[in-house]
Amino acid sequence: MPVHGITPQLQRIGGVHGGYKKAGTKKDGTPTTFPAKLENWRLTGSQYLCEQIADKYGADPKFGGAAIPWPEGEGGDEWQIFTTSSTLSVVVTDFSQWMTAWNKAGVCTHRCDGEYTIIPETEAGKFCGCYASEEARKAHGGVKLTTKLYVLMLGIEGLGTFKLSSTGEIAASELVKTGEWLASEFKQGNIIPVGLRLRKVEGPKNYVIPCLDIPRTPDEMLSAAKAALEMPALPPGYVSPAEEIERNQAAIGRRLTVPHETTAEGDPFAEGFEPPPGPSSVQVIEATVVDEVTLPSATDGAAHLLPINDSQINNIKGGFARLAKLYSPELSDKQYRNTMEQRYGVRSCKGLTKDQAKDFIKYINQRIQQRSAHD
Repeated sequence: MPVHGITPQLQRIGGVHGGYKKAGTKKDGTPTTFPAKLENWRLTGSQYLCEQIADKYGADPKFGGAAIPWPEGEGGDEWQIFTTSSTLSVVVTDFSQWMTAWNKAGVCTHRCDGEYTIIPETEAGKFCGCYASEEARKAHGGVKLTTKLYVLMLGIEGLGTFKLSSTGEIAASELVKTGEWLASEFKQGNIIPVGLRLRKVEGPKNYVIPCLDIPRTPDEMLSAAKAALEMPALPPGYVSPAEEIERNQAAIGRRLTVPHETTAEGDPFAEGFEPPPGPSSVQVIEATVVDEVTLPSATDGAAHLLPINDSQINNIKGGFARLAKLYSPELSDKQYRNTMEQRYGVRSCKGLTKDQAKDFIKYINQRIQQRSAHD
């Protein structure tokens, strides 16, 4: 079992690239390198991995016709293979998209969602406006829009992922929906093989774009989503929550009470920090006993079951950081978790669904706006 706070993930064993550093010379004759695009994929990793990839996807004779050392790689002992294929058979395991800047030591010096800072932590929650402003990107160390895709290479031995990183605007726009969906399916145990293709675009500027080819029709994907929502038959002797409430009421011989939903003024975020005057907004009311539990039908859609994504997790944490600064630096993690438990029945944002995360982000933003207006 992993230590609390550590996110388990597959090890990264290689990289997928649509370009390379081409040797050349400066005007004064000094040797140099410059980035160049490829029509087929280049992959990096250990010598053993690259030799397997060469057997499966071919080796371009223009680049040695075999796996060759890659001195520029991490650790200096990696290899690379220039394949003769523009499509790879993969399974997407994870996806991320941020605005980032890195220093020469390979340390991330800035990360944001385009509007609010996440890294460094000392600036977390502050408005940066990197996506809309070129000046802001320069001020934060040359921030770039970075889209990352992590994939398993089918037919290649080795349990680990290959990372594809792109700083292109078109790739960022086209990959985000498909990449997020495939990653969420993988995390739910649904293995979907896809084709990772390097698409060449010709025009005033020639460039290549990574894209994902899913070997399924929209009808098949909708049918799979519908089947996932079909509820199994309840076992014999099943007691519904409503029946359990009635039994508990009879057993304890008193009226069952539940807390009323808190109002904005009685919000747990503000508890202990300038509470409103007058009586508490938490009321005790009689629970409504229903006759049956309504289960979601297969036509309700699958969106409400999708897990929270990394972008939403960081938006929640960044929003809470801003909220804490508005109320008090002592606003505790316990209050943050108590609020989630009251609203959604979980004590960590990682336990939220995608729809619950949207609701919680909206909730935090409303508290921020109310507090800002009050100040």
